[in-house]
Amino acid sequence: MLAEISVSVTGDRYTSTTVAAELAVPLDGVHDLRLTLHGGFRLAACGFTTSGGTTD
Repeated sequence: MLAEISVSVTGDRYTSTTVAAELAVPLDGVHDLRLTLHGGFRLAACGFTTSGGTTD
Protein backbone atom coordinates (compact mmCIF):
# COMPACT_ATOMS: atom_id res chain seq x y z
CA MET A 1 0.00 0.00 0.00
CA LEU A 2 1.41 3.36 -1.03
CA ALA A 3 -1.10 5.61 0.72
CA GLU A 4 -4.10 5.41 3.02
CA ILE A 5 -6.33 8.40 3.68
CA SER A 6 -8.85 8.65 6.51
CA VAL A 7 -11.86 10.85 5.78
CA SER A 8 -14.24 12.17 8.44
CA VAL A 9 -17.97 12.06 7.79
CA THR A 10 -19.19 15.61 7.05
CA GLY A 11 -22.64 15.04 8.57
CA ASP A 12 -24.56 15.98 5.42
CA ARG A 13 -24.77 14.11 2.12
CA TYR A 14 -24.29 17.34 0.14
CA THR A 15 -21.35 18.70 2.17
CA SER A 16 -18.08 17.79 0.54
CA THR A 17 -14.51 17.63 1.74
CA THR A 18 -11.15 17.34 0.01
CA VAL A 19 -8.35 15.07 1.17
CA ALA A 20 -4.89 14.49 -0.25
CA ALA A 21 -1.86 12.29 0.24
CA GLU A 22 1.65 12.51 -1.12
CA LEU A 23 3.45 9.36 -2.18
CA ALA A 24 6.90 8.71 -0.74
CA VAL A 25 8.26 7.64 -4.14
CA PRO A 26 7.31 8.74 -7.67
CA LEU A 27 5.30 6.21 -9.66
CA ASP A 28 6.04 5.20 -13.20
CA GLY A 29 3.87 3.15 -15.54
CA VAL A 30 0.41 1.69 -14.96
CA HIS A 31 -0.84 0.87 -11.44
CA ASP A 32 -4.04 -0.40 -9.86
CA LEU A 33 -6.13 1.87 -7.63
CA ARG A 34 -8.51 0.59 -4.97
CA LEU A 35 -10.96 2.89 -3.23
CA THR A 36 -12.75 1.31 -0.27
CA LEU A 37 -15.66 3.21 1.27
CA HIS A 38 -17.19 2.22 4.61
CA GLY A 39 -20.32 3.61 6.25
CA GLY A 40 -22.07 6.79 5.15
CA PHE A 41 -19.70 7.89 2.38
CA ARG A 42 -20.48 8.93 -1.18
CA LEU A 43 -17.73 9.46 -3.73
CA ALA A 44 -18.47 12.28 -6.18
CA ALA A 45 -15.04 12.63 -7.80
CA CYS A 46 -11.51 11.30 -7.68
CA GLY A 47 -8.60 13.18 -9.25
CA PHE A 48 -4.85 13.24 -9.40
CA THR A 49 -2.23 15.94 -9.71
CA THR A 50 1.51 15.87 -10.24
CA SER A 51 3.88 17.43 -7.73
CA GLY A 52 3.74 20.57 -9.89
CA GLY A 53 -0.01 20.78 -9.34
CA THR A 54 -1.12 19.90 -12.88
CA THR A 55 -4.00 17.48 -13.30
CA ASP A 56 -3.19 14.07 -14.81
